[in-house]
Amino acid sequence: MNRSAIRILHKSLVLLSLLHCICSAQTAPKIKWQKCYGGKGRELFPSIITTRDGGYIFAGSSDSVSGDVTSVHTQGVHDFWIVKLDSAGNIQWQKSYGGSSPDYAYSIIQTSDNGYAVTGFTNSTDGDVPDGIGKGDGDVWIIKIDSIGKLLSEKCIGGTSNDVGGSSIIQTFDQGYAVVGLTQSNNGDILGNHGLQDGLFVKLDSVGNIKTVRCFGGSGNDAFQSIIQTPDSGYVICGTIGSSDEGFGDVHQDKFGYVTDLWVLKLDKDLIIEWQIFLGGYSSDEGRSITLTRDGGYAVTGLTRSTDGDVTGYHGGDDIWVSKLNHLGKIQWQRTLGGSLDEDVYSIIQTEDSGFVVAGLTDSHDGDVNGLHFNKKDSSDGWVVKLSKLGELEWQKCVGGTARDGLTSVVETSTGELVVAGWTESDNGDVSGNHGNSDIWAVKLSPPANAVNDFGSGGTKPLWIYPNPTNEVANLFLFESTTVQKIQFYDLLGIQYFPDYKVANNILTIDTHDLPTGSFIVRVAYQNTTRDEIRKFVHVR
Repeated sequence: MNRSAIRILHKSLVLLSLLHCICSAQTAPKIKWQKCYGGKGRELFPSIITTRDGGYIFAGSSDSVSGDVTSVHTQGVHDFWIVKLDSAGNIQWQKSYGGSSPDYAYSIIQTSDNGYAVTGFTNSTDGDVPDGIGKGDGDVWIIKIDSIGKLLSEKCIGGTSNDVGGSSIIQTFDQGYAVVGLTQSNNGDILGNHGLQDGLFVKLDSVGNIKTVRCFGGSGNDAFQSIIQTPDSGYVICGTIGSSDEGFGDVHQDKFGYVTDLWVLKLDKDLIIEWQIFLGGYSSDEGRSITLTRDGGYAVTGLTRSTDGDVTGYHGGDDIWVSKLNHLGKIQWQRTLGGSLDEDVYSIIQTEDSGFVVAGLTDSHDGDVNGLHFNKKDSSDGWVVKLSKLGELEWQKCVGGTARDGLTSVVETSTGELVVAGWTESDNGDVSGNHGNSDIWAVKLSPPANAVNDFGSGGTKPLWIYPNPTNEVANLFLFESTTVQKIQFYDLLGIQYFPDYKVANNILTIDTHDLPTGSFIVRVAYQNTTRDEIRKFVHVR
C-alpha cells in the first residue's frame, strides 16, 4: 500500500471512530461538586450558561444583603442577581441590579462582544430602572452588561397592566435581541393584545432600541416561555395556550379540551406565522422549553395531566412531557416522565450524543423516580433525566436534601459533563453550605463512564446541518461564527470534496448537487482551541 493510500485509510479510521456510537444503558452520573450561593434571605430561579472562558454565569434574584450578596437596592426586596463563576464553581464576581420594588431575572445569554444580556421582570421606577414605565403591575426589563458586570444599558417595555416578559432571551443573527413572555396590557408599548393575556414577542436592535412588539394569542390566557432562532432567520416559540376560539386572533386550529395545551409557533423572519401546533389532551398541558435539534427539528418539554390526545404513559399529578418534533412540528415521539405525585420542568437541551436532558423537580417516590432524599409533604428534589435520541429513558437522578429543592436550568460542558442549577432550601443530603432561607444551587455531574458521543468531538460550539439528509444544499448553522477558523468536507474515506471555507455569517450554504450519494463529514475548526466540531450529513439523489 502506498503512502497516499495509507494517509487516506488513516483519515477514514479517525473519522469513523469519531462517528461510532455504542448503544448501551448508562448509569446515572455522580456529583463532582455542588455549591450554594446566597445570603440569609431568598435567592430564586437561576438561569445558568457556560461562558467562553470555560466558566459559568447565572442570572437569578436575591433579596439578601449578606453572605455572597454584597448589595441590593432595598433590603428584603428582590433584585436581579448575576454571578460569574470559574470552572470549579467559585465566584469571580457578583452584581445586583434593580430598584426599590421587586425585580426578577429569568434568562441570561453571553453576547458576541463577550458581555451579557439579561431579561426578566421589574416593578421598579428608580435605582437602575430610571426609565421604568411604571404604568401598571410590572414591565419587561432587559439589561446589557459588560464582561465584568458593568451596567451598559437597560430597557423597560410594557403597558398599564401586568407584562411578565423576559422568560427567554436570545441574540439574533443581526446582533440584536429577541425576548418572549406574556402581557395583559393593550397600551403603552403593547398593542394588539387579543384577549385576557397574550404571548409577547419583543425584537430589539443591537443597541437595545425597540424594533417590534407583537402579541400572539386569542381571547383567553396565552403565554410564551421559550424562543429559538431557526436557520432561515425565523423563530420557533413554545408556551401555553388557553384560548379555544378557533379562527379568532392567532388561533387557527382547535385545541384539545377546554383547559390548556402546549403551544409551538413557527414565525418567518417577518414574524408571519408559518405554522402552529397545539399539543396535549383533554386535561391541562403546558409548554416550558424548546431546543433546536441536529436533524433540523425540535424538542419541546412541558407538563401534562392528560391521558389522551397526543399523550400516552401518564403517571399521575403533573408529569413532565417531552416531545420530539420534525421541522414542520409533527410529533415523531413523545414521552411522559414522573410518578404518582407532581413533577415540574424548566429546561431541555440536546446533548453531544444526540440525546436529551431535562431538568426540573419531583415530589414522587414511584414510577420513573427513585433515589429521593425525603419522605414528607411539602418537599421535593431536583430531578435530572437523560433520554436517548429516540426518547428512551437512559438514566435519572434526584439531587437535594430533606427540604424543598428544584432545578431550573441545565448545560453541557465541552467534556460531556452536565451542570444543573436551581434553588435549595436544604442543608443536608447532597446539599451543604446553604446560607439561609433559600439559596441558588449549582451541581456539576461527571459524565457517565459509558457515555459516547454520537456525532463528534464534544466541543463547545453549537453546529447544526439542515436539511439532513439533503439533495440540493447543506446549510451549516453556526452560533459562534466569529471564532470559526475553517470548515472542511470529507467523505468516509477521508477525501476532501470542497476547499477550506472561511465563514463570516451564522449560516453557510453549500451547493451539494455534484456530491455522490452517501455520507459526508463536516469538520469545523475554531480559534484558540484544539477541539474541532465533527458532524455527519447524508446526501441523496
